[in-house]
Amino acid sequence: MLARRYQNQKNVIGADLKNEPHGPASWGTGDRKTDWRLAAERAGNAILNINPHWLIVVEGVEKNVPGQQLNHWWGGNLEGVKNYPVRLSHPKQLVYSPHEYGAGVHNQPWFNTPEFPNNLEQRWHIGFQYIAEENIAPILIGEFGGRKVDANSKEGIWQRRLVDYIDRQNLHFTYWSWNPNSGDTGGILRDDWRSIDQPKQALLQPLLDNGFSPTPEPSPSPTPEPTPEPIPEPSPTPEPTPVPNPTPEPTPEPPTPTPSGNGLQADVKVQSDWQTGFCVNFEVTNNTGSPTRNWQLSFTMADATINNSWNGQFNRNGDRYTVTPPNWAEVLQPNQSMNSIGFCAAKTGSNYRPTAVEAKMY
Repeated sequence: MLARRYQNQKNVIGADLKNEPHGPASWGTGDRKTDWRLAAERAGNAILNINPHWLIVVEGVEKNVPGQQLNHWWGGNLEGVKNYPVRLSHPKQLVYSPHEYGAGVHNQPWFNTPEFPNNLEQRWHIGFQYIAEENIAPILIGEFGGRKVDANSKEGIWQRRLVDYIDRQNLHFTYWSWNPNSGDTGGILRDDWRSIDQPKQALLQPLLDNGFSPTPEPSPSPTPEPTPEPIPEPSPTPEPTPVPNPTPEPTPEPPTPTPSGNGLQADVKVQSDWQTGFCVNFEVTNNTGSPTRNWQLSFTMADATINNSWNGQFNRNGDRYTVTPPNWAEVLQPNQSMNSIGFCAAKTGSNYRPTAVEAKMY
């Protein structure tokens, strides 16, 4: 049994019991032939008898859940946990793990309603997030991903909404996939298996505590041997001539949060920086006591050309940029932050980082 084989392997911390139960798989029906919840209990407890410290990761089903409200992806339906939770001998080792995808994998009906994309958060809450909110068990979004991360396609809008939701709800996740040979989603690696898909990396960066930076490490240069200086002949010491101290070059300061007079605070963070380009992410926070709407972000950037942006309409006037957020982010509640506006750009000079960042209502 794998649990016994990897019992003392320190980098194996748990078992995801089955990938994406679907079709006749049910939850809470009591039918031992199809009830995935009962099978997960048997498998999970068998593993815990060998490895009591392993995490037991249980995915959802597709359908066949008594009282379910919505349709779901394979493995994405955890509605049954509310009335039929998985019962393990070590309950604290249980993790529920839905899979979630966008229209690029399959154009599901919920991507084609007038309510899209505002229907997504309700779906996620009904499908799995209530489990974390009610402290039933932790949630690990075991798979999500897609080829598009733009602000216009269904898949891009879905993926941005989900990343923002994961961030706000402080959920755990694994992204599908690293390799580029997943036909439906592509990967974080591009098709050359070497370079990083920078827009994807920038989208995920706010979720990473110690994010991967694609900046290549510089090759070490050999240190030249110092040339010995000749010893000067002794000479009379001249009277010293006062020389003004050189004016030190100012050290550039990293961008810092910029409070605006209307109670909005804007911050910018460089997510990745390499020889020819970089990616940044902005965060706008409402520090007022009431909801705010009709706001814009602005910044100055001289030596860079934006080649990909997300979650905002970018307009340029000289070196000054103005960004209008999408309609779903127009309203910021008190103390709410919107941190999913960003771009990747090519460097055209040394003065490429955004400065004078501010957010204003108009």
